[in-house]
Amino acid sequence: MQKRSSTPACATVTSMAQLYDRDASHSSAIYVLSTLLSILTMPLMIGLFELLL
Repeated sequence: MQKRSSTPACATVTSMAQLYDRDASHSSAIYVLSTLLSILTMPLMIGLFELLL
């Protein structure tokens, strides 16, 4: 459960946005942002998990 909260969003969201004629550029920007944020959150979550065990 700890890994899921710190991993980026699924890349298929952009494909689904294109398929259903939604804002694919906005969903792509959110995907990039979540990937960049996971660089910070993943080590933090792992460190927190190791402290609790």
